[in-house]
Amino acid sequence: MSRYTKEHYEGIAGLLAKYHASPGMCLDFADLFAADNPEVCRYCGDSPTAAKVRCVGHEGDPFHNFEGGFNREQFLEACGLETETEGAHEDVDTFGVLLERDSRGSLAASKSLPTKEGE
Repeated sequence: MSRYTKEHYEGIAGLLAKYHASPGMCLDFADLFAADNPEVCRYCGDSPTAAKVRCVGHEGDPFHNFEGGFNREQFLEACGLETETEGAHEDVDTFGVLLERDSRGSLAASKSLPTKEGE
């Protein structure tokens, strides 16, 4: 069970958008909420990170069926990050946030990319 409610998500996203929080801060909150409220397999109850290779909760179907959990896309849009529709790049996430690799090779948000020409 999540410690947070839909109202928590909406309130925090509204504050982040109101005060023009950095994309990195929005992504950090999204990571926090996603870790607290992960998707779970409808058959066995495992989360994607804890799931075994084969689902043991559903006879005849060895595959997990993950559902529910925190909606990162909706939260990030509510924070004011717009989704990219064209020009996908391997180090740009779907919200127009430029990602840079740190010394360990992990991706981290560095700045928001313009969504329209001239912005």
